[in-house]
Amino acid sequence: MVRNAGKTTKVEDDALEPTRRRQGRPALGRDEPLERDEILDRAYAIITAEGIDALSMRRLAKELGVTPMAIYHHVPNKPALLQALIDRIWQSLFVGVETEPDDILEWVVDMLLRTRKVWLENVELANLAMAVAEFDDTLIDSSHLAMMIFRGAGFPDVPLAFNAVQTYTMGSVATAANRKMSTAYFGRDPKAILTKTRRTLRARKASPDHIGIIEARFDKADEEYFERGLRALIAGLLAADT
Repeated sequence: MVRNAGKTTKVEDDALEPTRRRQGRPALGRDEPLERDEILDRAYAIITAEGIDALSMRRLAKELGVTPMAIYHHVPNKPALLQALIDRIWQSLFVGVETEPDDILEWVVDMLLRTRKVWLENVELANLAMAVAEFDDTLIDSSHLAMMIFRGAGFPDVPLAFNAVQTYTMGSVATAANRKMSTAYFGRDPKAILTKTRRTLRARKASPDHIGIIEARFDKADEEYFERGLRALIAGLLAADT
């Protein structure tokens, strides 16, 4: 039965058949049902290739061959979609991680190095990953686990140690993310600038410290010094007098 201008009219079942879709089937140029992982994969591909601003629900739907409403069945809006991508990246940190380490302190160092590496590989989403978490059981349970790990690692002031290494690690990621975005905005080539600056400093017989400070303003120094700085920070935190 269909309704038209307030009147009820009977139509044959065959007339409706071309518009029928089994539940979950997209409405446009595809036959297979849309899956949430496919949505996340395609959104991630757009972001990594062109940045977050390039992603819209309308464009995503077009590339998937569905209507936007088909996507909204899986994620209610763009912020929820981005949060799902961020959650998936956080979860990837723990794939293959030792669950019963012999040396808890080295495990902490390894996880911090892994955290930095993973977010530098996903730098387009890194700043959003630093948003304050929503209140839920995951927030409470993960914080309790972190407390137990930092206690087991021997830090005399657990909140101080956690805050310091979190700020150092994610601060490094944020610096890289913002450096990339702002450098691109001004149309500068970091590699060319660093090469030219080094050449000039060496011609002027600049000291290694001078060259090192210049390099500290580029990604290269982050890679070279991060772990050494992290271990120095941890050594200080372990020796902190509370």
